[in-house]
Amino acid sequence: MDNLTQLRLLLIEDNPDDALLVLHAIRDAGFVVYERCIETEQALREALAEGGWDVVISDYSLPQFNGLKALEIVRALDSEIPFLFVSGTVRDEVGIKAMEAGANDYLLKSNLARLGPALRREIGEARLRRIGRVTEAQYEAILDGASDGIISVDEQSRLILFNRSAEAIFGYTEEEILGQSLCRLLPEGVADRHQQLMDAFGKEDKLRLQGGVARPLVGRRKNGEEFPAEISVSRTRVDGCVTYTAIIRDVTDRKALEEALKRHSSELEDKVAQRTEELELARQDAERLAQAKSEFLANMSHEIRNPMNAVLGLAYVLCRMDLPDEAAELA
Repeated sequence: MDNLTQLRLLLIEDNPDDALLVLHAIRDAGFVVYERCIETEQALREALAEGGWDVVISDYSLPQFNGLKALEIVRALDSEIPFLFVSGTVRDEVGIKAMEAGANDYLLKSNLARLGPALRREIGEARLRRIGRVTEAQYEAILDGASDGIISVDEQSRLILFNRSAEAIFGYTEEEILGQSLCRLLPEGVADRHQQLMDAFGKEDKLRLQGGVARPLVGRRKNGEEFPAEISVSRTRVDGCVTYTAIIRDVTDRKALEEALKRHSSELEDKVAQRTEELELARQDAERLAQAKSEFLANMSHEIRNPMNAVLGLAYVLCRMDLPDEAAELA
């Protein structure tokens, strides 16, 4: 069975016959009712403490209690649960007073045909409000949990959204900056150019500036310090009103790291070039030493070989000669 037709009803009514009439009208309208009927303030507080009720229906006048007091108690605990008066009182000022106090509707017991449609309307709207609260809570959680700054501006470039990371990046609080011009977050030389870019973007059909790709930007903090950033911008149009939302990332630390890496790389290149030059000089010195050694050995070989040839030739001649024994021993 559809959840919309199931109803947990808290009924504040002292007359059993009137309670039966109300329940009969609700069931005739297509609801499956799980009800609790109460008459006192204490019983109301206990029932509300249990929770889980879809709607509260109350008589306006009760012997030990009254509907306006019941409405006050319910609204103090739950501002969204539908609260309907079903009363036999027909004075207009009573209905006006009930609605001003926060009731969702005021019906007469003599016209309970309106009760079913009123319940469907109020329960449906309450459900939408709950969904809206959940969505809003999720939206706030996303904004507050994002590490990047998220800001939104209207068509006049007035800031209408400024998340916590944006506060940390720019140094402004949300209270300080909302309603102010976007130019306060940009250096003077950049603000005009950025406005021209946004005006041109507003005339295009694209929903994201530069296809959603982050582009470089220079931002300005509250203390006047300028810093490098990256920004991606999207556009939304609701009921004819255009809103621009930007995701901003402070890249100061990344740029500093890139510069440090660049310096380190340059220093390494210089050292490699210096070492290469030293090795080349060492290679040239080694080649010169090797050449000098070769030349020295060649000269030494020449100087030694010539006298030796003469000695060997003389020894050969002496061996061939018929010398006296004394001379042969000396040879």
